[in-house]
Amino acid sequence: MAYVEDMEAHLGNIFGKVATQAAMTQGDEWLEQLLEYVQGNIDYVSDFLTTNLPKVKFHKPQATYMMWLDFNGYGLTEKELWQKMTQEAQLGFNRGRDFGEAGKGFFRINLACPRTTVEQAMLRLKKVFG
Repeated sequence: MAYVEDMEAHLGNIFGKVATQAAMTQGDEWLEQLLEYVQGNIDYVSDFLTTNLPKVKFHKPQATYMMWLDFNGYGLTEKELWQKMTQEAQLGFNRGRDFGEAGKGFFRINLACPRTTVEQAMLRLKKVFG
């Protein structure tokens, strides 16, 4: 419980305390299922891009659920990429440029979401960039 206190997770209402205790003592199975599910999303995106959008290079996450997608293969400007991503594909990925100059032409996608959401996003990318 020292960890919980160090993180100040013991502060708050009784529901937060019970939830924190349950997560720290009984959440192993849930965590394993979550990690497996997110890995399934990562594998789905990797396979989809390799098959349908080979110009989009990607970097599989090593310790998170955020995946970097490299659109530099399209030879478009940042403005053109942003227009296609937000207006045409109607996707709200993070712009790599917001993380520094080296992120130019990259977008970051959150894969800790339902598989159907990931599938819809990939189909939108294919429609616009395929």
